[in-house]
Amino acid sequence: MKVLIEIGHPAHVHFFSRCIRTLKEKGHQVTVVSRNKEITNQLLEKENIAYRCLSSPRRSKIGLFLELFVRWFHIIEIILKEKIDLAVSISGISTSFPAWFTGIKSYTFTDTEDANLTNIVAFPFSSKIVTPRFFLKGLGKKQVYYDGLHELAYLQDFDRQKAQEIRQALGFTEPYSIIRLVSNDALHDHDTKNLDEEGLRELIQILSRKGKVHISSQSPLKHEFKEYELNIPITQIHAVLEGAQLFVGDSPTMAVESSLLGTPAYLVSPRIHRLGNMVHLDKDYKLLKCYLTWSDFWTDFSKLSDVPGQKKEWATRSERFLKDRPSVSEFVADMILNA
Repeated sequence: MKVLIEIGHPAHVHFFSRCIRTLKEKGHQVTVVSRNKEITNQLLEKENIAYRCLSSPRRSKIGLFLELFVRWFHIIEIILKEKIDLAVSISGISTSFPAWFTGIKSYTFTDTEDANLTNIVAFPFSSKIVTPRFFLKGLGKKQVYYDGLHELAYLQDFDRQKAQEIRQALGFTEPYSIIRLVSNDALHDHDTKNLDEEGLRELIQILSRKGKVHISSQSPLKHEFKEYELNIPITQIHAVLEGAQLFVGDSPTMAVESSLLGTPAYLVSPRIHRLGNMVHLDKDYKLLKCYLTWSDFWTDFSKLSDVPGQKKEWATRSERFLKDRPSVSEFVADMILNA
């Protein structure tokens, strides 16, 4: 079988890397195409995955639409030239239409209910739409559920011993907390507001009482916050998240990663009620603390006192959640192999 896998985001590299290796080991041809968003290409190279970069993100809405048409053109070209049998991606916006146009199957993996424009474009042309069982929307006969989360595809067998060695090599030997600030340039972030400077100062001041503070920010930090900037190879972020006392931020993906790694995670985003993963991890499993606004966050966070105790409790919850859960990476590979 000849499979095209599209990688549009750094997290997609983690999600598909084991699947790609499995397919190749079983003798199938895998063609990987990428979008040069942040460190996507660097991660592919680190994983020794051959790829063809089709585009880089553009800033304006018109630029994004032009980029999409460029990607469609190149993917159609690759499908026809390589005689691809199946196109696979997360979101499906780049692969579902080219697959439909050329008469082949496409599988779209998604866990983002509020990616409205992407979903409107991708879902009608997708052969199957694969979602976690927590997904809030029913999508009809095309929908396939699996018991897990995207993040489990690369965190289920996380090597904690190696992570500890990485932290020691990086100098993360004292208690510390992580603040994550996203740039909100994605279409589904249209109603998201960043933590303002006054709020960031206050958060740093509070967390500093409990240890060091490191800020991971998609946008450049102002001079007064530069001393807190997290300067590590981004490929080692999961090792650092696992060792943190606390995670506070507005990135759903990194908040979920932190919680699954046993780190107390506080997520602030108006998107929360639209995302099934966030709703269930908060209410059913107590693995996330979710807030719609920073005002709601401050009301609850001011009561926090026992940080070490909370870290231990979170690790227990994480272990309970992960226990006996089916392998997501194996599910993805099996689904493609059975196409």
